[in-house]
Amino acid sequence: MKFTAIRLSVLFLSLMFVHAASGQSDKRNISGSITDESGLPMVGVTVFIKGSMSQGTVSSTDGRFSMDAAPDDTLVFTYLNYLTKEIQVGTQTFLNVVMQEDLELIDAVVVTGYGNGILKESLTSSISNISSTKLSKSSGANVSTALAGKISGINFRMADGQPGAATTINIRNMGSALFVIDGVQSTQGSFNNLDFNDIESISVLKDASAAIYGVQAANGAIVVTTKSGIRNRRPVVTLQSYFGMQSWFRYPQPADVRSFVGGHIQSATITGLQPQITPEQIEAYNNGTLKGFDWYRFVVRQSSPQYYVNANVSGGNDNVNYYISMGSLDQRSVINNFGGFRRFNVQANVDAKIGNRLKVGARFNGRYEDTKHPAVPGDDVWAAIFAIWRNPPTSFPYANGNPNYPAVTSNTPSTNFAILNYDRSGYYRDTYRVGQISVNAEYDLLEGLKLKALGSYYLGQRWYDVQEYTYDLYSYDPASDS
Repeated sequence: MKFTAIRLSVLFLSLMFVHAASGQSDKRNISGSITDESGLPMVGVTVFIKGSMSQGTVSSTDGRFSMDAAPDDTLVFTYLNYLTKEIQVGTQTFLNVVMQEDLELIDAVVVTGYGNGILKESLTSSISNISSTKLSKSSGANVSTALAGKISGINFRMADGQPGAATTINIRNMGSALFVIDGVQSTQGSFNNLDFNDIESISVLKDASAAIYGVQAANGAIVVTTKSGIRNRRPVVTLQSYFGMQSWFRYPQPADVRSFVGGHIQSATITGLQPQITPEQIEAYNNGTLKGFDWYRFVVRQSSPQYYVNANVSGGNDNVNYYISMGSLDQRSVINNFGGFRRFNVQANVDAKIGNRLKVGARFNGRYEDTKHPAVPGDDVWAAIFAIWRNPPTSFPYANGNPNYPAVTSNTPSTNFAILNYDRSGYYRDTYRVGQISVNAEYDLLEGLKLKALGSYYLGQRWYDVQEYTYDLYSYDPASDS
């Protein structure tokens, strides 16, 4: 009897081995293409065999994937803000997968304050919301410009178009709002200089919905939630970049030299003053013997570049999820040789589940900003723009055409753009280095009762360096050289 039992056991193990070997031999290579609803390839889509996340892959830059699977296996396709898709392999060897955006998920929850969210259909207060999907389709130097025109009831005003300039945000034209980033009260400057690709959602709390933050939110509150990793997702690396050219779309240009001379003579005739331009000069300007100077082209670039790049990685397992991002922005000025604005961003978010009751998380945001251009007493940028209008086309920036000797071209010498450079006027440099870390914890004390804690530390450094060179143009005595 013992001998028979041993033989039966060996036979059973043999059958199991044969079955397992048969299952392995049924596996074959499965490849395919993954696109969104518009037909564009999707990079970074996680593909794995249902029930075994260790057997999977990620779609490439052209939306392609390839892996081994058996006919009985079911492939699972997941991507942030898209519906999860499951396809049984069967006899197929090539799959065309179309991912659908999960609009219900994006709009389902709205952040109302202190990190709390409720279902959108149960919302009764006045709150507007915008998701990362819409923000990621934007381009601009900061979040406020990317947000302009996308949320109702918000007024956006930009005082000037200097590189790195931010847009002032008013909720219903009531004044400056309170900014809250990941539960921590912050400033509009910190909000503007976030990398908008690191933002998961923005909620604008209007009227009484902002009362949870007290009197500081009397004009409303703008609540920002940055991105987090997704649990049980393989690491996904995303690279985003754009390059663009900026120019003055519409700006009045001064008259050319012929129009200027004609207007000058007409004005002198009407007012009875003696013209400063002789008839011989008028004739020379009209027939082209004398040339005028184009101050507009001398000051303004036809176009200036702006480029941006962001790389991030996200993922997670059953207990920990993470999101790490680095971004860089470089925006040049449309004024010739007038510097520009640079910014570097770092964002790192980690959340962990410790046991069944405790959740902890940490968020770090760091950035470096640098604004640079020539400096003159007063408004540096407007001085350059005034040079377009305060200098007549009959005057030239250099004496005898020699670039070593700027000329006095008007009754305001500082508006000669020939001296508005780093060598002759000085320089302006404004640099920020900012780092902020916040930690949070959540403990399920009882059913329906949670304890939450949040702490934050902010460190900022500003280096403001302005050197303005001044000259006394009218006190020079040639006799002093003898």
